[in-house]
Amino acid sequence: MVPMFHCQLKAGTKGKSASAVKHSDYVLREGKYADRSPLEGPMGYGNMPSFAQDDPRTFWEMSDRYEGKVQTVYREAELAFPVNSTPEQRRGMIDSFCQKNLGGFAYMYAIHSDKGNPHAHLMFCDREQDSIDRPVDLFFKRAAAPYRHRKTKEMVAADPSKGGCGKADEWVGKDRGRHTVKVRKSWADIENAHFKSIGSSERVDHRSLVDQKDEALKIAELMGQQKDSPVAKRVAHDHLRKAALLDRPADQRISRSEWKSLEKSGELEQVKELRAAHREVAEGKALLVDLEYERSQQKEATPAPAPIVEAEAAQVHPVLVPESAQSEALPAVQENTPSLPQPAGDVEPVVESGVSPVKSELAEQSTEAPAPPAAEQETSAKAEPAAETPRKQSVELVSPAPIKAEPVAEAPKVEPVAEAPAPIKPVAAKRSATIYSSPAPTAEAERPAEPEPAPVKAKAEPPLTHRPKAEPPKPPVEKSHHTRLTEIDTAMKEIEKRYTPTPAQIAADKETRHLPELQAWQADVDKVEAKYPAFKEKVEAWKEEGKKKNWDSEKPSWFPSAGEKAWREKKTALDTERHKMVDEKQPAIAQVGAWREHRAKNDGTELRQEAAQQRNADPEYQKLKVEQAAVKSVIRDEKKAADKDKGKDVEDGRSR
Repeated sequence: MVPMFHCQLKAGTKGKSASAVKHSDYVLREGKYADRSPLEGPMGYGNMPSFAQDDPRTFWEMSDRYEGKVQTVYREAELAFPVNSTPEQRRGMIDSFCQKNLGGFAYMYAIHSDKGNPHAHLMFCDREQDSIDRPVDLFFKRAAAPYRHRKTKEMVAADPSKGGCGKADEWVGKDRGRHTVKVRKSWADIENAHFKSIGSSERVDHRSLVDQKDEALKIAELMGQQKDSPVAKRVAHDHLRKAALLDRPADQRISRSEWKSLEKSGELEQVKELRAAHREVAEGKALLVDLEYERSQQKEATPAPAPIVEAEAAQVHPVLVPESAQSEALPAVQENTPSLPQPAGDVEPVVESGVSPVKSELAEQSTEAPAPPAAEQETSAKAEPAAETPRKQSVELVSPAPIKAEPVAEAPKVEPVAEAPAPIKPVAAKRSATIYSSPAPTAEAERPAEPEPAPVKAKAEPPLTHRPKAEPPKPPVEKSHHTRLTEIDTAMKEIEKRYTPTPAQIAADKETRHLPELQAWQADVDKVEAKYPAFKEKVEAWKEEGKKKNWDSEKPSWFPSAGEKAWREKKTALDTERHKMVDEKQPAIAQVGAWREHRAKNDGTELRQEAAQQRNADPEYQKLKVEQAAVKSVIRDEKKAADKDKGKDVEDGRSR
């Protein structure tokens, strides 16, 4: 569980009907607050003046009585303790805080631990005491200040004993904001010291989430400039992850009355879900940062491919050489030396030395071409001792399969027509398929030319190709947890998109929502309005009767007849009937007006809430949500295990 930092400073002003005694009753669970949960241990107090040496309640009563109308009667600090702290550790922490920040101020505190929320209420007076013992009526007066003598016009130093204890500038002056930050930081330091003493890596920070995020981004940017340092990269990643976790709205404090109101209306669960959603989004951003860091590490760990050395292909004449000449010119076969497969036929295939794209390992093992096996020598002995006319030929050679060395059998001597050229060392050649017939200059060119033999027609053979050795099938690559988490997020977004209402659906819902109720209300209005024609006829008949008999004057006659009295009483009955119809119609009219106002303000919120409920009830979405939580838990566990194995704790990395 992530520790929560809470250090809130309050002020009770007399002008705002604040009472130090009433608040002390709440802190100490006395008076009307006695039925609340009991205190955790006895209260603590210190620096009380002589008139309230062992009775803090008396001090707060005097503060209510003698402080000015607009003065602060008390100040309070709400301090939240770590959940895993013991009562002794909490009392030690609050005592350390008081000694550090309230050296000359009267204070009193009590620790509450109701509902698993251990916290302290620390009340103190912002009047700084000195060594002078003042009576109660002088303690709360203004401090004595220097004044100018009326006759001599010189400044006279004030006598502190003639004035009260003055208000400390750090609480009421212009720098009280900085002092508040200093006090909050001191409580954060005390909490962090507690975490360090119990061997926990958790820490708290007194600053806002925005300030913490900005600092983490600056450090990450600074460390990211050192690209050659793996430690700097690790520190940059840690701070980027911290910035991602801090990229969320801060949780606003909810008072007790607001809490009860939200709990009563059923909106408290929505607030909790919203906070949890903000944290889940931040954790998702942090996981993306981890994934990007792992990808960069894998990319750096993967060796770069060796550069291909290109050289110009040697250009030689393709010459048919008898097997015996090859066996004399080439050394014995070494083990694991590749040999080219021989095609069927009576003529040896053309081999162009110096241009075979054989791997560089072959060139390093031997600078000379290997000798063919004995079986091939016997086959080549049948070939006619004649060389083929030089011609252009495209030969494609690949790395041949290795063969075992065999004893070379003595082949029958065949006199070659043309002397075989000296073996040429294989060089790295371009992967070119065409080799031109211009010969390479060698030492053999200085010898006297021999008679050119008659051309021998050789069978056209297909180009030599290498049949690579079949590799064993690779095992299937398992998906990483990060990949699976990305797939789950994508699937959940698809489901959310499916349940998200479109603008057309929102517009239709705007017109049709509460439509049955609207029709019922409109029916009530129409039912009442249907009575108006008959009522109007009654009114017209009554008016006509009054006109005929001159009873329509505003004031009745001095001696009205019985008919006039009945006519005027009938008017009262008609008015009563009219008011009754208006009263019957008014609620329906109000409901219709409210519906129209609601329709004008309806932005699809209710429809989205209903769609979200349907989405959450979807079995597939629930399954993905459960799997997402499980994968996140596994990723966190793996990360903790990796950090533990490497011996690089998060805090150690930050300190470096």
